[in-house]
Amino acid sequence: HIEFAVEMGDISASLDSEARALLKIGDAQFAFKDCPDFASYLCGGWLEEYVYLLLEPLLRSGVLRDLRVGLEVSWKQGDERRSRLSAQEFDVACTDGKRLLVLECKAGSVRSEHIFKLQDCVRNYGGVEARGVLVAAFSPGKAVRRRLKDARNLSLMAGRDVPEGLKVVVQKLTNSGRLD
Repeated sequence: HIEFAVEMGDISASLDSEARALLKIGDAQFAFKDCPDFASYLCGGWLEEYVYLLLEPLLRSGVLRDLRVGLEVSWKQGDERRSRLSAQEFDVACTDGKRLLVLECKAGSVRSEHIFKLQDCVRNYGGVEARGVLVAAFSPGKAVRRRLKDARNLSLMAGRDVPEGLKVVVQKLTNSGRLD
């Protein structure tokens, strides 16, 4: 892990050489004794977990058949059981038992290459019925929104629209198989 300390206004975060993490927000302070992945969590892992937690009730109710966060697709390499070649990681993936829904989570800026990556993942791993959702903490720029609008198998959820938007997307997908 990498040691760091950042501060912006009344929010600060740090990780020391012993993997102890500290997060301060105003007067609240959160300390973690062993958190070597703290930096990656702050950089976007929190959004993946948030999306998972929003979708988890749909899994419990049976609307979704499977739900995964940090799903890694890998290929067996040679004859060894444990030797795997990682091909792709999905931030969040779920299925209703018929279609794959791939969710790419972006806590920072969204660029066109993120859309291309999501399109490739949806096409290569889910087939013609798969769908993708770009979940962004902040609304992307016009060019990115236009590119997403042109993609028939992708949709965008950003900012405050994420909780309700995800429910709507899953409902549309499971009822009709289409996102439009």
